[in-house]
Amino acid sequence: MNTQLMIAGYCPVGNYSFEIIYKKYHTFFVHYAEKTMGEELYAEDVVQDVFINLLQQTNYFVSEGAVLKYIYKALYNRCIDLIRHKQIEQHYEEVSGNDFISALNR
Repeated sequence: MNTQLMIAGYCPVGNYSFEIIYKKYHTFFVHYAEKTMGEELYAEDVVQDVFINLLQQTNYFVSEGAVLKYIYKALYNRCIDLIRHKQIEQHYEEVSGNDFISALNR
């Protein structure tokens, strides 16, 4: 079945059409996540998280382009969330490490 027809605004996007989009654009999504985060390690996980969240929602899209725009925005937001989370983890590791060192020096 035609992807455009399946993504038409008259019906929710089904699992099958997301599967087509996932397979068709997967490498682009992973590359985009890698570029946005600056590391390869979590890129695949981010893409999978976005698609899982998308499958759990009932969204209506007018075209394949609208779906792609939504996915890229979701990927960007998820990457930024992970970057911020890592920065917070690093801050607390530094703070707790400094507290530990100062406690040893007492």
